[in-house]
Amino acid sequence: MLVFQSISKTFPSGISALENISFTVDKGEFIFLTGPSGAGKTTLMRLLTRNMDPSSGEILFQENNISTLKNQDLYKHKRQVGVVFQDYKLLYELNAWENIALALEILGKKESEIEQRVTDLLKLVNLTDKAFLFPSQLSGGEAQRISIARALASAPSMIFADEPTGNLDPENSLTIIKLLKKINELGTTVLVATHDQSLLDEFDKIRQIRLERGKIVKDTGANQPPAENVKAQNSNIKTKSEKPELETKKVKKDEAKKNNDKETEIEQEAQEKEEQKVKKPRISLPKIKLPFGKKKP
Repeated sequence: MLVFQSISKTFPSGISALENISFTVDKGEFIFLTGPSGAGKTTLMRLLTRNMDPSSGEILFQENNISTLKNQDLYKHKRQVGVVFQDYKLLYELNAWENIALALEILGKKESEIEQRVTDLLKLVNLTDKAFLFPSQLSGGEAQRISIARALASAPSMIFADEPTGNLDPENSLTIIKLLKKINELGTTVLVATHDQSLLDEFDKIRQIRLERGKIVKDTGANQPPAENVKAQNSNIKTKSEKPELETKKVKKDEAKKNNDKETEIEQEAQEKEEQKVKKPRISLPKIKLPFGKKKP
């Protein structure tokens, strides 16, 4: 379903975010992308959604090279990859129902179809009673569940959750991962970027791809990169049968903070500068009608 072939990404500042990354994702897989801040997880997501292009290598999604997609095909690709963000990115002037419905309105779906789809998604995330509340009236866990429902609105074949539990307590974090697992069991491929070691320990049977300083240092899954790329990475990639290395705790945390905080800041600045070069089309957002004749609270 998804193939990263020898992907590297270097920003104009000279910062190397990814270096010779190769891995494959099969349809229906659930994968944790792990690693400290600045390891390249968010860059990987931006490449997958074509918000930036790699410096070298190819990304194949459903056998299409996404770097060569034309605009009309790019929009279709973006609808196939739903993204869940750490900070939710809900529109605070819209209530929960409207946040989910907005993507469907933009796609030109019929009102009856929107009503049914949003209702089904609210049931899936168990928030039908919060439909008409605004983001400021929701807890962090509830806001993230609405964010997940919104990402599912266009029925994508893959969900990329970028640190979806970063702002949540352990109980809500567990709830979010269980929800994503349920979505995966319903047929959607799920990639979760996280550095939450407690979650990785809780779900240790799930495949983990670990990034450090833009390189894959561990892959616990049976899936391997395309044959022509195996040699370049087999010194770093471990199979599922190998016992995962024990994570050091305070020492590793202090080292990651010291080495990666500044690197992350520089990487984000470079990403912003690069994205500013691309002129994005303005979208005229349609006026959303609330279902059942209800008014906003």
